[in-house]
Amino acid sequence: MEKCSYSTAYERTPIKSPMVKRRKNGTTSSVKNVQVAVLGKDGVGKSAFTVRALTRRFIGEYDTTLEFTYRHHVELDGQFLSLDVLDTAGKNSLEKIDNCVHTGSDLFFVLYSTIDRSSFEEASLLCQYLLKTKNVNPTCLVLVGNKSDLKHFREVDEYEGRLLAQALECGFFQLSVSEGFDDSQNVLYNTLRQYVNTQKHGSPSIRVFIDSVLSRRSRCLSDRSMDYQTPTKPRVLTGNNTANLKSFRSVVLGKDGVGKSAFTVRLLTKRFIGEYDRTLEETYRHRVEVDGHKIMLEILDTAGQNSVDKIDACSSADVYFVLYSTTDRSSFREAALIINYLLETRNVAQAAIFLVGTKKDLKYEQDVTEYEGRLLAMDLGCEFYIISSSEGFDGTQDVLRGSLQRFTLNNKNSKENGIRSPLMTRVKKGLKNRSQSNGVSQVVIENRERTSTL
Repeated sequence: MEKCSYSTAYERTPIKSPMVKRRKNGTTSSVKNVQVAVLGKDGVGKSAFTVRALTRRFIGEYDTTLEFTYRHHVELDGQFLSLDVLDTAGKNSLEKIDNCVHTGSDLFFVLYSTIDRSSFEEASLLCQYLLKTKNVNPTCLVLVGNKSDLKHFREVDEYEGRLLAQALECGFFQLSVSEGFDDSQNVLYNTLRQYVNTQKHGSPSIRVFIDSVLSRRSRCLSDRSMDYQTPTKPRVLTGNNTANLKSFRSVVLGKDGVGKSAFTVRLLTKRFIGEYDRTLEETYRHRVEVDGHKIMLEILDTAGQNSVDKIDACSSADVYFVLYSTTDRSSFREAALIINYLLETRNVAQAAIFLVGTKKDLKYEQDVTEYEGRLLAMDLGCEFYIISSSEGFDGTQDVLRGSLQRFTLNNKNSKENGIRSPLMTRVKKGLKNRSQSNGVSQVVIENRERTSTL
C-alpha cells in the first residue's frame, strides 16, 4: 500500500501515485474521486483512525490543533478510487460542518470515544445536524465508536451506539484503533464499497439531492422526532413514516433488580446487557410486523420503587408486563400486588397482563418455582412466561409474539363487538344483575300479596 501523504487543510495538490501509473495508457480519467470528512470531539481518535485506516500504522499522539487533508489511492473491487480524507481538528462548529458539506464531502465518519459520554452526545448532535439541516444521505454517514479496548473506563456501551445508529438510519462500527488495523480498514473499505455500489445504481449523490428526495427525507425526520436528547439508554426509534402504524403501548413493571431493562432491550434488539442504571426510566420505540400487520411498539421501562402514582400514570397502556425474579420471593409477592391493583383498582383487562418470571437459569438460587408462578397466573387469569434474558432471546421473543397476537386479537374483537372498557363492562354487568334481582323481588312481593288476599 502506498505511504500516506498529506497536505495542509483543504488543499488539493495533485500527488503522483504508482498505482495510478499502472492504468492503461497512463490515463486517470476512470479514477473516481471520493471526498471523506472525519468529525468528532477532540481526543476521540480521529487522526489515529484516519492514519490507521490508510497506512495500517498506529500513532498514539497527535497535535489536536492541526487539520489535515490526506490523499490516498486505493483499488476496490476493480475500481480505482482517489480519496481525499479531511481530518478535522479543534472545536466543532456549524461553520466547520457547513464547510465540509459545501466543499463536496461524499462520506462522513462521526467518531466518539466509548470512555467519554460527552463525545457520544456530541456525535449524536453532529449526525442530527448533518441529516436534518444539511440533508445528508444517511447511507453516507457512519457512526464509529473508538477505544473499545478500555473496558474498565467505559461510559458508553455498544448497544447505545447501535440504537443511536438505528435511530439515525446510518452505519455503525465499534473498534479499537490501537489494537489492530483490520477493523479500521474494514470500516473504510465497507463504507467505500457501499458508496460505490450506491452510485452505480443511480442513487442520488450527496451533492445533488432531488427535490422529491429532500421532501421525503424531511417528512421522515419530522416523523422520527430527530430533536430528542440522547439519554443513557437511547430510545429505539424508526426511520420510516409511522403515521399509519397501529400504536402498541406497553409497560414493564416489577421490583428493582428483576431484570426489567435487560428484558426490554433483549425484547427489542435481541442483545443482552447485564448492567443498567436503576434510576433511569426510559421509553423505547420500535416498529415490528406481526401476521402481516405493521405495529409501532412503545415500551416504558419503569425504574425506582413502585407506587400507586406510578402505576396510575401507566393506566393507559395496552399491555402490562409484570416481572419478578425466581431468585427473590419478595419480588414475586410485589408482582402479585401489582397485578391485583391493576385488575381491581384500575380495571385493566386480564388479557392485557403478562406475568413474567426471570432468571430461570439460576436454578441453584431459585426461591420461586415455576409451579408457583403458573398457579398465580391461573388464579389472576393472566398469561404466564418464565424466561432467562441472559441465556438467549427466544424466550423474550415468545413473550413479545404472544402479547402482540393478543393485542391484535383484542383490537379485532373490539371492532366487531364495539369498543368497551373493562369498567363499563363491569357497570353494565352490575346493572343487569341488579335488574334481575329487582325482577325476582317483584315476583316475591306479588306472591305475598296474592297469599294475603286469599
